[in-house]
Amino acid sequence: MIRLPKREQVAQNMSMSQQRNADATVSLGRHQRNCSVCGHVQREEIEAAFIGWRSPAAIADEYGLADRSSVYRHANALGLFPKRQRNIRAALERDVYKRQPGRWGSKNNSICCTQASFCC
Repeated sequence: MIRLPKREQVAQNMSMSQQRNADATVSLGRHQRNCSVCGHVQREEIEAAFIGWRSPAAIADEYGLADRSSVYRHANALGLFPKRQRNIRAALERDVYKRQPGRWGSKNNSICCTQASFCC
C-alpha cells in the first residue's frame, strides 16, 4: 500500500463535486431565479428563523418548503451562516430555558451543561 502525504490523501478522498464546490462562488442571480426561499412571501421570516437557530427542517415544514436543503442552500448563497454564528446567544438561551432545573439538579448546573454542549 502506498502512503500518501496527508494533504493528498484528503484531496483524494473528496469527491469531484466537493473539490469543485469548495472554491466556487455562488451566482446570486441564478440562485434568486431558482430558489424557493427567495421567491417566498415570508422570506424575511424564514431568514430570521434560520439566524435565530431554528431547525432548518422545522423551518421547511412551517413555511412549506421542499426540505431542509432548500434552507441550507439559501443560507449558503446569501451568507447567513456567519450571521447565525454571531447569534449563538439565541441558541444558548433556548437551550437553557428548555432544560428543566429538576432534571439536572440546579439551574446553574443546567447552564453549565448548556455551555459544555456548545463549547466542547
